[in-house]
Amino acid sequence: MKRGVTYTVIVIVSASAMTIVAIVLGDFEGEAVERLLATSGLIIAFTLTWLLSAMPYERGILRGIGVIGMAASPVALALALLLVWGVAAPTSFDDVKPALVASLVAAAFAYASVLVLPLGRHREVDVVIALTAVAVFVLALLLVVLVLSGSPPGPAVGRALGSLSALAVLGTFLVPLLLKLRSVRARETGR
Repeated sequence: MKRGVTYTVIVIVSASAMTIVAIVLGDFEGEAVERLLATSGLIIAFTLTWLLSAMPYERGILRGIGVIGMAASPVALALALLLVWGVAAPTSFDDVKPALVASLVAAAFAYASVLVLPLGRHREVDVVIALTAVAVFVLALLLVVLVLSGSPPGPAVGRALGSLSALAVLGTFLVPLLLKLRSVRARETGR
């Protein structure tokens, strides 16, 4: 990733974090302060999802994952900020749906962008990465469908959400462990 982009991200996240610190230490109150806190938190969150999505950008075929996450992050941020500042004052859950959907897409693609970074090193690790990415995307898709439907999940959907979440966590832990085991095995065999 280009150095200028990295420095820009550092400045944005740092300025937002320092705004939060100043507000908290200054013991300010009021609706504008709450909105400023929410704005700073959202800027940090979606700048980081953008940054995570940008990580695999230079890896050829994986570029698509990064591009989608990089596009979804500012859209999610803009939609959330419209809600925070009352430009699109929500009167029902339907008013919040676009921001939630964009946030879910940004988060899923940021997660997948980091997950695929070690892709191509070892076949068994690649399988775990692929299965975990599928679990993450199906989980995100189910959540998007739930948000758009506006109805609570039934027992079967709740079990599916729980199972997919567990598989995503399992895969997330397995990838670095498998890479470490491969590294240890390579050192022991002198390869």
